[in-house]
Amino acid sequence: MRNKLSVLVVLSLALVVAGCKSEHEKAMSNMIDKIKEITSVMKGITDQASAKAAAPKLKTLGEELKAMGEQAQKMKQPSPEEEKKLKEKYEKELTTAMTDLQKEASRVMPFAAAEIGAAMQGIR
Repeated sequence: MRNKLSVLVVLSLALVVAGCKSEHEKAMSNMIDKIKEITSVMKGITDQASAKAAAPKLKTLGEELKAMGEQAQKMKQPSPEEEKKLKEKYEKELTTAMTDLQKEASRVMPFAAAEIGAAMQGIR
């Protein structure tokens, strides 16, 4: 009975470890989520007043995204296999997230450039 329990624990741990994202996957996933969060905030901007209200949140999110990018730059380069896997898994989602963000930025900039411009510097 004890041996069966030990085997079960080892197998469970192996499944948990196998299911964990790599450091690079976590970074990519977190950055995409942050871009989506920024886009969501921007979708709520309808005029200068709402842009002014959103600016502090966008500034914080932009700074967080910038910090994530800096952390990702410090990571050891992924292996060619992992890089290929990351590209296959995240390229479409990242492209969509960035396209959506650019659309929202283009939509709000004509009437909220002053309010949003400084807040968005962390994203560049």
